[in-house]
Amino acid sequence: IHPLYGQDKEVTCKEFVTNGVFKYKDSKFKGSINISNDKHIECFDNGCITSKIKWLSDCSYEMTIIKNTIVNSSLPKKSMAIIQINSIEGNGLRYYF
Repeated sequence: IHPLYGQDKEVTCKEFVTNGVFKYKDSKFKGSINISNDKHIECFDNGCITSKIKWLSDCSYEMTIIKNTIVNSSLPKKSMAIIQINSIEGNGLRYYF
C-alpha cells in the first residue's frame, strides 16, 4: 500500500508519485515501476528501463531514458515521453503518455 494512502489530507499527484512502487492494473503487463525522487525504474521479466524524471507541473512529468536493458527493445537512450496523471483513485492512479 502506498505510504500516503488513507491519510486525511488531500494528496497532490507529485506527492503520490514521487516515492513509491507501482504495478500495472492490466494483467498483460507483468512489470513493476519504482519511482524515487527523480528516478523511474520500470522492470519486466526481460530487463529494466531506467529514466530520469523532470516535473512539468503537479500532474505532468517528462521521462528520459538513461538506461535500457530490455532484450530486443526498440527504445534507445534519450527517448522521451510526457506522462499526464489523470487522477488518483484510492491506492492507485490513472495516467496516459
